[in-house]
Amino acid sequence: MNSGNSASNRPDKYELVETIQREIRRHAPGLSAVLNLHSKRKYGISFANLSLMSPSKAYRLLTELYGNERGRLVAELVISKPLAALAKSRIDPNQLLKLAEKGKDAEILRMLGLFGFEAEAEKTTADMSAVISEALSCAILIEELTSNIYKRLADCAGGVTSIAFTYIASESSTHADIFGFIAKDLGIDVDENKCPVEPGGLMEQLKKMNRKLSEECPRRTELFNILRFLASLEEHVGEEDYTRILIPALRTVMSKKDIDVYETILESIIRDEENHATILQRVYERLSSLSQSTGHSERQTSNRVDTT
Repeated sequence: MNSGNSASNRPDKYELVETIQREIRRHAPGLSAVLNLHSKRKYGISFANLSLMSPSKAYRLLTELYGNERGRLVAELVISKPLAALAKSRIDPNQLLKLAEKGKDAEILRMLGLFGFEAEAEKTTADMSAVISEALSCAILIEELTSNIYKRLADCAGGVTSIAFTYIASESSTHADIFGFIAKDLGIDVDENKCPVEPGGLMEQLKKMNRKLSEECPRRTELFNILRFLASLEEHVGEEDYTRILIPALRTVMSKKDIDVYETILESIIRDEENHATILQRVYERLSSLSQSTGHSERQTSNRVDTT
């Protein structure tokens, strides 16, 4: 009797995997498909399934794809935070991450009440074209939304701040074009509808911000909130991460001569994104300094925020 109740109270494996998958898509829309591809090739199961069966193996897979430093940051977003969301009581994602680093899967699963979890067999195989299509569709959409946001901020700002926003907007638009050219060269169809949008996730937030900025310029307080959000994109998997993880996927469908050229271009995009983060930080610091200066107050006329 008790054993029957215990069995009936065990979490449904399919629901657990779906929950993890949704959490990953919230932080990394598009990349979840690529992660599934790499996981299925190495372990025969999806990345969400792997994260539940062996968080340490999922962690090692990310470090193989990204390197140790970036792999750890991505692991926080697509392993430890999604796993923490399964817990009935509050669990620190950083604690789960440290345990995954140390290979202590059993301890993680016990904390989550999932000890003895076994992955479901998966008969389906990932279609490389579909995977790259989803990843590129998301990368293009993120770049386009980001570009539009910075264009609008540039229109609302003035002086060097406007120039900085215009620069980032221009490069983001170029990146979207490059991803589109890659898709066309590979004969792969891209469409923003192929990019999953989870409630409260990165993509939904970018779309919401884009709509709001198209209606009106932000006042100074709102501008700071927007800049903090853009800076916090590092907490999500950003454009540079699509680039990093696309490279090994593209190697499987391109000739070596082609991938050598594309890899150089994609590595350049990664450096651009890192520079954007630095520029944004400098702009934020400058505006913070101006707002704290004696006698400096916000002046807004004709829907334009004074940032000079």
